[in-house]
Amino acid sequence: MVATRRQLVDAKRQAEITWGRGSKMLGVAIHETANKSIGADAGAHANLQSRGNVRQASWNWTVDDTEAVQSFPNDVRTWHAQRAGEHYVSIEICVNPDGDYEQAVQNAVELVQLLRSQGVGDRIVNHHDLTGKNCPTQLLAGAAGGFAGFVARANGSPVRPTPGPARP
Repeated sequence: MVATRRQLVDAKRQAEITWGRGSKMLGVAIHETANKSIGADAGAHANLQSRGNVRQASWNWTVDDTEAVQSFPNDVRTWHAQRAGEHYVSIEICVNPDGDYEQAVQNAVELVQLLRSQGVGDRIVNHHDLTGKNCPTQLLAGAAGGFAGFVARANGSPVRPTPGPARP
């Protein structure tokens, strides 16, 4: 199971970049960070949120090839896919070149399963489903078994799908 830790954003900052508590936690919304900088792992993205993200965006979890870091409680309505995403727990998968993307995807699958065991709903959507944005770009392009493979694994498919196209 993926290692998890909490690095929660303080209440003042939380009030500035979320819609507050009250998410119905219908399921999870999957994203990719799109940050291809070396070192742009889950810890770096958690630091970005807790130290003051200059972007008007927020998300609950970031996952990489070694861990998943929680920045906001699951019931906080984060700014990750406009209002369409406010009732989904948001997960950002890291795409940093010094990480193992396929392992990060597998860790995201395990995180989804963990969140479900904690009361988060069964729905799995992605940013594209909610707003039309091409995100999670690599999964939508078929990497790591594609988004359908991700959903199948999160739903308990015992077989890892064959890898999709190479990472862009």
